[in-house]
Amino acid sequence: MGRTLELFDDDKLIPVFGFGDATTGGSACFPFLPDQQKCHTFAQVLARYNQITPGINLAGPTNFAPIIREAINICQHNRSYHILVIIAGSTSIFLTILSFWTCALVDGHVNNQDETLRAIVEASAYPLSIIMVGVGDGPWDMMEKFDDCLPARRFDNFQFVEYAKMIRYNRINPDVGFATAALMEIPADTHRMIDILTSILPEQLQAALRHSGLESSNLILAIDYTKSNTVCLIRYESYLSTDSVIHILGRTLEAFDDDKLIPAFGFGDATTGGRACFPFLTNGDVCVGFDQVLQRYNQITPGIVLSGPTNFAPVIHEAIRVCQAERSYHILVIDTMEKFDDQLPSRRFDNFQFVEYAKMLRFNRVNPEVGFATAALMEIPEQYKLIRKLGML
Repeated sequence: MGRTLELFDDDKLIPVFGFGDATTGGSACFPFLPDQQKCHTFAQVLARYNQITPGINLAGPTNFAPIIREAINICQHNRSYHILVIIAGSTSIFLTILSFWTCALVDGHVNNQDETLRAIVEASAYPLSIIMVGVGDGPWDMMEKFDDCLPARRFDNFQFVEYAKMIRYNRINPDVGFATAALMEIPADTHRMIDILTSILPEQLQAALRHSGLESSNLILAIDYTKSNTVCLIRYESYLSTDSVIHILGRTLEAFDDDKLIPAFGFGDATTGGRACFPFLTNGDVCVGFDQVLQRYNQITPGIVLSGPTNFAPVIHEAIRVCQAERSYHILVIDTMEKFDDQLPSRRFDNFQFVEYAKMLRFNRVNPEVGFATAALMEIPEQYKLIRKLGML
């Protein structure tokens, strides 16, 4: 299985976990490596498995829910498609999770059936496929139930394969036969997931944000006018448009802006350089709604002389001043051609989200506006909750 799937894992970085031992029982899972490190390729997964397994005290009960929810967390964090592979044997219990797929070894008897069933149904709302591989004599009745009897799922996200049976059926090339049986539903899963995740309307996205905890917000918009954008704009002009970014995010977020008053700024031009930012309107006025933001953007942009260097600090400091003055939650949207690394562990919470506009549009061709807005806003509800918890509001 590893030899087959590793070809599709771009970075070969594999998070690995175990569960069901005497330490975690049926309530949690433990990482194979400390400090959230990931194994490099399956060779290290196997090496680490052989190192730690002799010292593991097997226990139980067998409960797949914790590892399924761990896989869901990884999907949410990485925003990419994953496969969870659970290997069910007669006695031992172990699990690995990959950056592209996940694997687990457990006994075939599931004690916490209801919780596991709920977790499988919950997982169908995420880009996650689950493969159960049965090793040994079984019984596998419950696995068949997981495979076929969960109509509440958004798509069929669970596949059971009996290892010995597949090997018997393909004695000439057992590896290929087993891998084919285990992975045969994966292409259909991915197409079904894309259909589901790209068919929602902007209004449904707004409802989901409210349900996730976002009560209200105020928007601040910043446009990057540095000279480095010139080459990017020439190369991507056909489908990369600041107008469309403003329109897409505005259509979704304007519903959460109570007063519809939107401070808008530019930075990186020849006048301000990398030292300051300038307001779209004079005398401290702010735009009323995204229609005026777009109108003002189209008015001033032809006369802007691009310069640099690219420096986000002035507009971030301006947004901080707005938050201090208004004492309310704000979302700062920066439209730029520059990539930025948000690995900043000293922050009080993860307050930065980078989204590659063109990539999101390519992924979601059925409803590109919703796909982009979802990627851009998916962390906002959790950030809002943390801000309230930290007493900032």
